[in-house]
Amino acid sequence: MSNIVVDKSKVPWWVSNVIVPLVNLTLALLVSGLFVFIAGENPIEAVKLIIYGSFGYIQGFAYTLYYTTNFIFTGLAFAVAFHCRLFNIGGEGQAYIGGLGVFLVAINLSFLPVPIVWLLAIFGAFLFGAAWAYIPAYLQSKRGSHVVITTIMFNFIASSLMIFLLVDVIRDTNQMAPHTVKLPEEIWLPSFEAFSGILGIKIRYSPLNLTFLLAIASLFFVWFLVWKTKWGYEMRAVGHNTQAAIYAGISPHKNIIIAMCISGGLAGLLGVNEILGVSHKIQAGFPAGYGFTGIAVALMGRNHPIGILPAAFLFGILLFLFIIIFISIFEILINEIITAAPNNSNTIETVVEVGSPYELKTSSSKISVIMTARNIIMISENRNISGLNIPFLATSIIPLCLLYTSDAADDTPCVDL
Repeated sequence: MSNIVVDKSKVPWWVSNVIVPLVNLTLALLVSGLFVFIAGENPIEAVKLIIYGSFGYIQGFAYTLYYTTNFIFTGLAFAVAFHCRLFNIGGEGQAYIGGLGVFLVAINLSFLPVPIVWLLAIFGAFLFGAAWAYIPAYLQSKRGSHVVITTIMFNFIASSLMIFLLVDVIRDTNQMAPHTVKLPEEIWLPSFEAFSGILGIKIRYSPLNLTFLLAIASLFFVWFLVWKTKWGYEMRAVGHNTQAAIYAGISPHKNIIIAMCISGGLAGLLGVNEILGVSHKIQAGFPAGYGFTGIAVALMGRNHPIGILPAAFLFGILLFLFIIIFISIFEILINEIITAAPNNSNTIETVVEVGSPYELKTSSSKISVIMTARNIIMISENRNISGLNIPFLATSIIPLCLLYTSDAADDTPCVDL
């Protein structure tokens, strides 16, 4: 029996770029719904909860767009390198170093007019991210060192370097935690919360800020660069066929370095969102896995800005739902701990930081809980009891997101958003 070979050049673009992703997404939802049904729950109700959590109220929608912003940057970063046949897995480290660039520029040039500080901080993020990507690009171009290996190694180097800086060089000396001082409030990027207040809409808190518009502008920038410029044509030519590109007079070495530097710069822009827009300081581990998840975003979006935008939005929905579910489940576990230790009568202090502080309901215990997007630490009588690391690929827990229905929570919401 002869094998059937499909000529991809004859497949319409809308089939491979629209129909195929939609079919894949539909199949994923059907499989997840099957697991929900096997668990004895209603898949339709689970989908309704997902839709409400992401779009049903303005603050939830703002959180979804905040996570979408980070995924746009890292998805574009991977896509640009991929068009030059480079598998850049270093987005995590490049975002980390990009955040350092944002902070150093903003803290040292805060005396300048605010719009100029913003522009210079954006440039600093891009420059630091590009510089961190330059070394693996050079090693790939000139020495033949595989970019996958070098970028993975540079993620660990960036993490170690930042921990050293946060502990011994730029740490806020008034605090024990490894983070810097906060930037002056006058140079913070305007938040969605501030804009909604001007429009008369009151919300408690939202990390969404002006960086979302920068992410949208980055989509147009990548589209124009890759498909409308000579550089973009050369990068794609090298990616499609290196030998043919050399025959045509195109330098693979130059284009590898250009593609990787632009890729690293785009990843570095994540620091603008996190440092200038949300936390206003450098915290250990602030990239929180966005660099790795951006690979999936780019691949799902077919490495095109038009596809990366909805893919980033989808992953933003999944990540936001995962965090809310995790907080709710964690509170149930805390309540069980309190029930198992009825002798503790002091007030529990529960602080949740997912980008910025939340407050949970309080109960009776001597336990203090500090939770971030990556870690949960339980402290009793100033001693560390335990630590739990939240997987950075939280967005892969689709069945968990679907299985969590109203039966898993009590009558009052665990997190008042």
